[in-house]
Amino acid sequence: MTVRVEWTATALLNLADILDYVRRKSSVGADLLVVEIRNTTGHIAANPKLYRTGRVRGTREAVVTENYLMVYRVVGDVAQILNVLHAHLIGAARVLFRGYRYARQNEPGRRVCPRVALQCHLIGGVIE
Repeated sequence: MTVRVEWTATALLNLADILDYVRRKSSVGADLLVVEIRNTTGHIAANPKLYRTGRVRGTREAVVTENYLMVYRVVGDVAQILNVLHAHLIGAARVLFRGYRYARQNEPGRRVCPRVALQCHLIGGVIE
C-alpha cells in the first residue's frame, strides 16, 4: 500500500532547526541526515506500517538515526509527518507531560506551564 507523505509545519520547522544545528557541527553530517530522512520518508510512503507504534495513540515512530526520530500518523491514504525529534527530547517531554497530568489531577484550576505545553506539543501530545 503506497501513501502520499505530507509534512506539518511543526515538523518542517523542527527539521530546519535540527539541520541548522547539525550543519554548524558538520556539513557532511547534515547532508547525511538529509539522505537518511529522505530514505525514511520513502519507506513510510511505500509501507506506512513498517515502523513501530508511537508513544502517543494513533502515531507511529520511525527511527531515522540513533539520535533522530520521525513521528507520523496515517490517515486514509496520507502519511502525515507530525514531527522530527532528537532522542533526548522524547524522554524529557514524557516526564514533563506526566508531571503536568499529575498536577492537574491534584490541583484543579492549575494553569499549564508554557514549557510543559511546548514539550507536550513536541511529542504530539494533547493537553486536556
